[in-house]
Amino acid sequence: MDLYPTFLDAAGLKLTPDQHADGQSLLPVFKGTQKNKKRRLVFHYPHYTSNSSPYSSIIDGDFKLIHFYNDEEGAYLLFDLSKDLSEQNNLSIKEPKITQKLAMLLEMELKKMDAELPIPNPNYQADAKNFSNLKSNYSRANRDREKQKKKIDNSKI
Repeated sequence: MDLYPTFLDAAGLKLTPDQHADGQSLLPVFKGTQKNKKRRLVFHYPHYTSNSSPYSSIIDGDFKLIHFYNDEEGAYLLFDLSKDLSEQNNLSIKEPKITQKLAMLLEMELKKMDAELPIPNPNYQADAKNFSNLKSNYSRANRDREKQKKKIDNSKI
């Protein structure tokens, strides 16, 4: 998280990398003395919830890879964020080399940070209320939005 090192830097305090291992101060960016460096971002969510199974993702350059630990059919989703910011076009089949490269980078980053991997939950059941990929979540959100809009439109009559 970049907020902590930024606050330390703004207060004139010494940065403490042991407390913010991958965070960087954004103060030079805010002051306009430095451009924000592009860097690899890793997100890791090894938990089961009512609407998601465990997943990890990595953004490197223009590409974002999402690894779903429970999804046997499509364990990876790959998106080109420069062309598909809403993450609707999965490129993992069309771009196997990029998918493989990012999968290896993700695994390397998770090992480097000693991330806890999810423990399979035999009682977890994916059902109509539980979507394991973002495309399904977006579709559901759009359907819910349309239903809500119809309710509002009908209440005006």
